[in-house]
Amino acid sequence: MTRDEIYSIFNKTLDFTRNLASDPQYVRLNQIPVGVCVEVCTVQQEGESYNDALDRAIRADHLVPLDMCLILPPNAGTLRPMCCYRKLFLRKLRRVRAENVEEGLAIMPVCTICSRSGKLGAQISTLPKCGHAFHYHCVFRWIEANGTMCPSCSRPVYDRITELF
Repeated sequence: MTRDEIYSIFNKTLDFTRNLASDPQYVRLNQIPVGVCVEVCTVQQEGESYNDALDRAIRADHLVPLDMCLILPPNAGTLRPMCCYRKLFLRKLRRVRAENVEEGLAIMPVCTICSRSGKLGAQISTLPKCGHAFHYHCVFRWIEANGTMCPSCSRPVYDRITELF
């Protein structure tokens, strides 16, 4: 999905929620839970192997946890607290979507966290301090679990809190 399509879905959901909030039966609620179901289909590109298409498919292990949500589904379990500065860093970490295999390989030949290459459609993030690149979902989970050090060189991903603002 393009960023414009994502924003369009978000804005339509927000408009729907605002309409609900103006309804007299919901006017006293502080929060109105709204569920959005999006069906995603991965199409195998011409000349692309089945395994490469499967690598691009959206799967649970490629998704980034939305621990910023106020309302969680009953089966979500408990979430580990994360330092607010680390959370801010992860929110601001730039992502680049590889438009073709060559671009993905140029940015990141291999993600040293998962040992996979940069494929078509991969979201890749480069750490600002050391320049090492990883799949966004891989580096997100790494920093979430292991702190603020680069998985390749162990340098801090940011030096001072002021760099985040």
